[in-house]
Amino acid sequence: MSGANLDNANLEGANFKGAIMPDGSIRD
Repeated sequence: MSGANLDNANLEGANFKGAIMPDGSIRD
């Protein structure tokens, strides 16, 4: 998933956005 898609959290799902850790990693 691209960073641009993260800007559209409402379309992709807020839970995915919430999975982005403060250190920049993505939790599956």
